[in-house]
Parts: sequence; structure tokens; C-alpha cells
Amino acid sequence: MFQHIAGSRSTALFPGILLILFCVTIMAGEDPRGVIRSLSFDPFDYFATGCQRCHGPGGSFYGENFGKDHTREELHEIVREMAAGPAQSPLSGDSLRGLVAYHYSLITDTPYIQVTGVSSDTLRGVVTPGAEVQLLISDTLLYAQTESHYWSAGVDSGLSRPARVEIRAVAGGDTTMLFARKSAFSHHSFIE
Repeated sequence: MFQHIAGSRSTALFPGILLILFCVTIMAGEDPRGVIRSLSFDPFDYFATGCQRCHGPGGSFYGENFGKDHTREELHEIVREMAAGPAQSPLSGDSLRGLVAYHYSLITDTPYIQVTGVSSDTLRGVVTPGAEVQLLISDTLLYAQTESHYWSAGVDSGLSRPARVEIRAVAGGDTTMLFARKSAFSHHSFIE
């Protein structure tokens, strides 16, 4: 039931607006239940095929001062130009933002983590190789299985609107936290 506001002609449009918002939410990578955001783009695979030949595995040829003198806007533009130019695989939207966030993790030398898929009983994603992945779903702590830069975790249908979904990547004494209701990838606050 919808409340009518006197003098408003928008109430007839309200169901249509809800449908549009639902469709936009799904297109943006949010789980249809509104719990967890995901992005199928894999920045590790993209980097390996489009960037590694010049910049080394995991950016190892960048050097220790890489990105330290760039603003987030400059880093975003540099990554966009490199993707369109030398990598010959232009990116936009969330894929570009995910790759910029991955680069920021390289700059800060902190683990990167991302959710790439959500099903009723499994979460999966990518993470900096060698990192441990922990999931805190409401008050339950789970450990993901990792192989190479991929991770997955069985969640026992625990995704039906938990109070919180926090995913952590722990490596070399550093912990990166991802609040999966807010973003599909870590380091997102740097690029927004």
C-alpha cells in the first residue's frame, strides 16, 4: 500500500520507480536479496594479460615510489589510459574502478580482496596471492579456501539478510577489510 501525498502526481509512478531501482541494483552487481555486492571482473587476470609484460608480475617493476605522487583522480586517469592504450583492452565503470583499487593496493602494499560471485550457499572472489581470507557473517567467523588468487567459502544459506558481511584479507601483518554491502572490492574508499 502506498501513501498518497496531497498534490503529488508521483504516486502513480512509484511502482515503476521501484522496478527501475531493483533493475539498477542488480545491474550494479548487488545480490538480488540486497546483501552482497559482486563484480565478475578479475583485476589479477586482467593485469596478468594486459599489464604484466611491461610492469612485471603483480606490478613488481613499478618500484617503491609507484603512485606515491599521484592523486586518486590522476591514478584513475593513468590506469584508464594504460588500459585503452598499451593493454589494448579499455575499461569503464566498476571494472575500471576495480583495477584502480587494485593499483591502490599495490601502492599501499596491502592485500586486495574482491567478491566475484554470490550464490545461495557460496561466496567466491579474488585476493592478493598468499593472503588468508576470513568472512564475518553476522557473528559467525568463516575461513575461505584459497588457491592462487581465488577464494571461496561455503556459507550454509547464511546470506538471507545477515546483520553484516565483512570480508578480510590478511597477509604479512596487514589486514584489509571489505564491507560487502557497500562495495564488491576493497580500497573502494580511495577511488570514490
